[in-house]
Amino acid sequence: MKKCKYCQSEIDEKVKVCPNCKKDLRNYFLQHKAFTVIIGLILLGMITSNMLLKSNTSETSTTGNTTNDTSTKKEKQKKYVNIGDNIQSKDWEIKILETKFGQRINPPTQPAFYTYYQVKDTNNTYLCVVLEAKNISSLELDADSIATIKAKYDNNYTYSSFSAIEDGNLGFTYTNITNIKPLTSKKIYYLAEMPKTIENEQDTPIEIEMKIDNTTYYYKIR
Repeated sequence: MKKCKYCQSEIDEKVKVCPNCKKDLRNYFLQHKAFTVIIGLILLGMITSNMLLKSNTSETSTTGNTTNDTSTKKEKQKKYVNIGDNIQSKDWEIKILETKFGQRINPPTQPAFYTYYQVKDTNNTYLCVVLEAKNISSLELDADSIATIKAKYDNNYTYSSFSAIEDGNLGFTYTNITNIKPLTSKKIYYLAEMPKTIENEQDTPIEIEMKIDNTTYYYKIR
């Protein structure tokens, strides 16, 4: 004996139509089975969606970590130098003496009439990088060939520089018309013009990129 699913009357197990309420019991079982299948499909869909979401999140996280790792790796591969470090190339021994900001850059010796550099736009300033370069070759060398220097602000903005060299009679003179004799040392001034507001932004990085021969060296100002 079993109970009718509609009226709960006791009926024979083989009965397909309830003799009491006249309901077709076959339809009930078919509907119940279909409902169970639908519920199962919905649950399967929810589980699959959740798995895909977790997979995408994991992939994004992995990609982000890969980017950070690559950036860190590149940073470690850079050749960093400090003030006073000796950098030797085929023809030169070079070291950074100092870096400074100024709207007017004066030579260390100032005769009666001398050359200096001053920005024309008062909203700008110079970042001045002073190098000491010694010619270790057996020939006189062009002072303009010592290095190429750029300043990079906030890892995004790049400022090129021009160079000048000390001259006892003029204050400064051009590096591209000056030769340095063998075993002689000279101070070279590299000036990059940039917005004056950069000078006081202590939390924003500034990095010097210095190319000597085929090697690039970096110095962090801040």
